[in-house]
Amino acid sequence: AIKNCNIIAGSNSALTSFGIFVGGTTITSSGTGNDNDNLTVQNNAISKALYGIYAAAVAGNVNDNLVISGNLIGSAASAADQIGQRGINIVQANNANISQNTIFNIIGTQTNPTGIFIGAGVLNSIISRNDIRSLKYTGTGGYGGKGIDVQTGVAASNLTIANNFISDLSGDGWTTLTSDAIIGIRLGTGSTVGGINVYYNSVNLFGNADRASSSTLSAALYVGAGASGLDIRNNIFKNEIVNTLTATAKAYAINSASAASAFTAINNNDYYAAGS
Repeated sequence: AIKNCNIIAGSNSALTSFGIFVGGTTITSSGTGNDNDNLTVQNNAISKALYGIYAAAVAGNVNDNLVISGNLIGSAASAADQIGQRGINIVQANNANISQNTIFNIIGTQTNPTGIFIGAGVLNSIISRNDIRSLKYTGTGGYGGKGIDVQTGVAASNLTIANNFISDLSGDGWTTLTSDAIIGIRLGTGSTVGGINVYYNSVNLFGNADRASSSTLSAALYVGAGASGLDIRNNIFKNEIVNTLTATAKAYAINSASAASAFTAINNNDYYAAGS
């Protein structure tokens, strides 16, 4: 267990800078380690790192029973003290509980600032009651913030994403929702993903994504072409992002590249799209 600590790393831009790293002997974003089971990361304040919390394993030797709860990931101090790119990054985990974390002020020129990334092989897990806000790409390369990005590569992931608050994501935007556009919750980018419940989440997107050279897209919820088994109910999806430099931008409350058959249920959601 790692509890009740103030953790300040050395840099929010260096590729080897992590607040808490769970993996193998190589401290990089590709470093993975086997069976770091029954780990609890709770009530910590984490700042000045590229990744706030990073936990990765390899297929067949996953991290079981991972708990990441009640952590404050980010900083209200200077830009140098903030998280650089991702608040929480999880790969190859079973029975994880990621709840009640506050992830904020990921602001800068690192591409695609992301609150919670759920990567390959994450199964039977809950992502709930997290507050994710102020994720902003400030460069001109065509990128945008993402609240919760789910890329499990598994059709029967058995994930529940519930009661999360996501707001104030921005960047200069991009033309494709499968790569660098501004997105509140993304379920796949074309590869396999499925078996996901999305309940009682609130996504509030607003502000400008001004990129003159392209017709930028944004979405409060995006469903990729390889998705299946989705149960999406009782959410609020609001998108008021505006691109003032082109008339061809589009802001979606929900955009699905999958057919209706991808949804086992999609009901009682509030959709509001008033952006470009």
